[in-house]
Parts: sequence; structure tokens; C-alpha cells
Amino acid sequence: MSYEEELCFSSPSIEVVENSLWYYADRPVADKVKDIVLLLHGKNNTGFGVWSWSYFNSMPRDGFYPVALTLPHSNTADLNISGKYVAAAIYILRRKFPAHHIHIVAHSMGNISAAWAFHYRPSFMSKHVTSFCSIGAVYAGVANLYPGKPATPADLQVIAGSNFLKEINSAPFPDPVRYLSIISETDEVTTGNALTAKEIATFPAGTKGKVVTPQEVFGLNTKISHVEEVAVSSVYEIVRAFLRNKEINLLKVKNLYYEGMQIDGLNLTLNSGDKISHHGDSPLVTQEPPLNDVVI
Repeated sequence: MSYEEELCFSSPSIEVVENSLWYYADRPVADKVKDIVLLLHGKNNTGFGVWSWSYFNSMPRDGFYPVALTLPHSNTADLNISGKYVAAAIYILRRKFPAHHIHIVAHSMGNISAAWAFHYRPSFMSKHVTSFCSIGAVYAGVANLYPGKPATPADLQVIAGSNFLKEINSAPFPDPVRYLSIISETDEVTTGNALTAKEIATFPAGTKGKVVTPQEVFGLNTKISHVEEVAVSSVYEIVRAFLRNKEINLLKVKNLYYEGMQIDGLNLTLNSGDKISHHGDSPLVTQEPPLNDVVI
């Protein structure tokens, strides 16, 4: 089937999405492994900005070939559009790597972009995706930090009670995909919210997946911030074990950061991620974008 026939949309074009994918430079690695991991970034960043200093450095040595997708306007745009980028990326990867398992690992707003694909294209996603690992997701929504003020479309769509999240949570994500949600007990997404971090990160009701924290898995009493979730050994080990469907190596937490992680990249993201130049260029709006798709 053609791109338009299988996904039931023609925009974004397959060329635009292909140009938004960043492949691990050593392409022969893909021939040596059986697992492709599509990495999705959060808002105010890019695929390169989040994953070049983090998972791209360790995943190949652990038997995964990573591919990062940069979502439109630094993932601040209408999530109905960003979600189509995710589905289109899976379409592209399936045709490039037909013999591989395809997994998705997402951080922050990247999870909500993926949620669109799982909700609105469940048949397609369940056919082509083996597993989905969320890090720092906000499926239940966050507190309204923009009452009556202009904000990016994505910011309004992830407010608790938004029309977008109501729709996403109206049905479970499809089987037989494997699901795991990881969030730090001290993630800042709980700011101003009566829910706990685990409650915020819980998949839509009925989804056959669970939510865990690195603190409970490893018996930690450690503060891990939202950005640090993609940097610390404890979270990476949970991700790696889940993708491999193996037991977690509890000794992996002895080092704060996993092998290959670039501290300079983490510091740059921590120190610069909230500056205006990192906020993307999506026009600000005062109302949540309308829902404009049907489940296929």
C-alpha cells in the first residue's frame, strides 16, 4: 500500500518526514542488530538536541540501532500534526528495515505525539511497532500554567482535561504492542498538580502496560529531574531491559550516568533548554486546536 493509502493522510509528506529523521551515523550497525529504536524528543528541542549526547552513544553497543525524529516547531506545534510525523516515521522505518523489530522510546511531549499515532492509527501501529517505552509522560495532563494567556498549541493540549487528552484517554493503546511508562518521583510535571508523578504518567485505561519509577525499582532516595530522566543510569537500564524483555540489572545503578553519556550535552540542555531561542517557532494561540481526525 502507498503512504497515503496506509496512513490515510498525505500531509506531512513522506519527503518532509524523511528529512526530519536523523540516523545513527554508522549505518552498517543496522545490519548487525535486529532492533530499530525511534527516539522522540520533548518540547523546545530537537532529535539531535536530546538524543545525540544521550541514547545515541550507548544504544548501538547494546544492540539497538537508534533513529531520532525531530518534530515540527521543536514539538510545540499542534499534536495532531506531530502525531502524524510519528506514524509516518514508522512507515518509513518499516520499509527501510523490513526484517527488524521497531521500538519507540519517547521523552516528555514526545510521548503525547506518539499517543496520537497509537490512538488514531491503532491498526497501523499495532502491526508495525513491537514496544513503546515512555519517559516522563503526561498522559493525565499537567496543571494549567497559561490561564487566559497565549501559549503554544501543544502546551494547551497537555493541560489536564483538554479535549485532546480526553480523546487520547478514551480508549486503550492497541495490543499486542508492549508498553512501559517510566517517570521520576521528583519529576517537575507534578508542579501545581494534585496527582502523583505515576498517576500523571499512567497510560490510558485498559492499556496493557505499567508505570514505574527509578526510585522504586532500584530502592533509590535520589532526586531526578525531568531532563535528567534521559541521562541517569537507572532510567536507561529500565529502558534497555524492557526493550530486551529481560530482567533489570540492579547493579547498573552504581554509576549515576550510563556508559557513553556526554555530560556536556546534559549540562547544555539543563542550562539552555528554557531560553527563548529554544522554544521553537510555533505561533501562540489562545484556544486548543480542534480535533480533526478519526480512528483508523
